[in-house]
Amino acid sequence: VGQIYAHDTASAVASGVRWAIAGGINELLKRLSVELGGDVIIWITGGDAAELLTYIDADAELIEDLVYQGMVLLAEQ
Repeated sequence: VGQIYAHDTASAVASGVRWAIAGGINELLKRLSVELGGDVIIWITGGDAAELLTYIDADAELIEDLVYQGMVLLAEQ
């Protein structure tokens, strides 16, 4: 998991942004689980997905090429 303490302003801002995003995602997942009555399936993709995965308090599957997979499916139709 990422650093909480920073040694300079740029690191502090970057850390704060990461923790804010992770906190929002975790809260959303918690509320969805309550509203839907169970665990939700989480797929994560994108440039920083692997790092973000370390901040999420739930099981999530990293799919690095999800957009590409979707494009392939569309092309096959």
